[in-house]
Amino acid sequence: MDSLITDTALAVLVAAKGGLLKPVTDGVSQLVKTTGAKLWTLVTARFAKDGAGATSELNNLEQHLDDATAQKNVRSRLQLLLDADPDFAAELKALIDELKIDQSTRQYILAGNGSVNTQVSGNNNIVIGKA
Repeated sequence: MDSLITDTALAVLVAAKGGLLKPVTDGVSQLVKTTGAKLWTLVTARFAKDGAGATSELNNLEQHLDDATAQKNVRSRLQLLLDADPDFAAELKALIDELKIDQSTRQYILAGNGSVNTQVSGNNNIVIGKA
């Protein structure tokens, strides 16, 4: 399994459990919170199947979210489980894929008498001035 998926999963787990996300004020943070909760449930269930050691590592992370050793232990276990269990890997990847953010293009045109209209396409473009 791609380590990017593992790293992303760990980051979402820590953020979701640690309350590191701002209060829900927009669709993005709601999406991350919802996906984080689903991811935590999925990972908890899979770690439980792997035994008490795995569950203990996850519980330790939950109690010490900022602890680099706890994160490293869960990341290592997660990577092993993802490599060994393709079904788990597919479920986890599907949840991570839910986090894709809208990449649609926004277009704004302001026109007045005698002005030249210019259309600008792309993400986060701002045009200020007079043509």
